Amino acid sequence: TGSQSDAKVLAVPVQAVRYEDNPDKSADAEKSLASVFIYDAGRAVKRTVSTGTADDSYIAITSGLKEGEQVIVGPAKTLLFLLDGDKVGIDVKTDLAAKK
Repeated sequence: TGSQSDAKVLAVPVQAVRYEDNPDKSADAEKSLASVFIYDAGRAVKRTVSTGTADDSYIAITSGLKEGEQVIVGPAKTLLFLLDGDKVGIDVKTDLAAKK
């Protein structure tokens, strides 16, 4: 049998995850909701995710994200004001550097 550490885990940079107060105040609801923005045809699409363990750089995404989807990252100030449906572009230089 394999351990959990053998399984592949999706992880994103910690600065890509936004946390907001959960409007559902029931006893069994999470206090805050985690979300990321996905790049989809030139637009930012907000996606609610569940998170797992984290280190200083990355946080595990346990649900809400599929392998291969492009998560939007950038300066925290930019991400703070990003809205669902906003037009976005890809910084080709940064994208290519990440693939090296």
